[in-house]
Amino acid sequence: MIYRAQITHVTEPFFSNIEIALYSVINHSYRFATMTTRTAKRPNPLDRFARQLKPGRIEWIGLRPERKAELVEVDNVLAVAERGLEGDHRMSKTPGSGRQITIISREFIEQIEGHLGKSGITPNELRRNIVVSGVNLNALRRQRFWLGNALIEATALCHPCSRMESTLGPGGVAAMIGYGGLCAKIIETGNLAIGDAVRVADIPDDSTDEQQTQSALF
Repeated sequence: MIYRAQITHVTEPFFSNIEIALYSVINHSYRFATMTTRTAKRPNPLDRFARQLKPGRIEWIGLRPERKAELVEVDNVLAVAERGLEGDHRMSKTPGSGRQITIISREFIEQIEGHLGKSGITPNELRRNIVVSGVNLNALRRQRFWLGNALIEATALCHPCSRMESTLGPGGVAAMIGYGGLCAKIIETGNLAIGDAVRVADIPDDSTDEQQTQSALF
């Protein structure tokens, strides 16, 4: 929405200049507010704990050419802001989605294997785009972090779908609950590759009361 000043014809150009100046100020302020809203991260009570996370590492990258197609394993990829990973079917979806990329950790996969009493579960079976290691993904929920040179924001937990019951066998969905990883959106375009760091983006050092923190945890 762009506000337009209603400029009427007057005999004195002085008044027209005031109205034109007002129009310019209002539109500039609106554009600045819109830009700020789009780029700023919403503060979260868990921000102060996220600062303490040590960097992790990207272990695996997979692209889904179509919704139910087999994932294609790649060594590196371009993450496009507001869209998704280049070559992944999510690129064709509505821009701004909170599920442009899905992430799971090697540690979570090991937990799933433990619950099922089996080994050798592959990222391809779990249908996640990125596998990382060395970082607690649940602590990155609602946080911004870097995957290589791409800035990512975790939007929600990535819950298992019913297909996991047939892919992993009976109990597959139950085994993944709490270990499905994260859904995320891409804030800034950048390349990411196997071996790149996973690190929390700079967070303002704002104080948060204990009640807000406990509410966010549970």
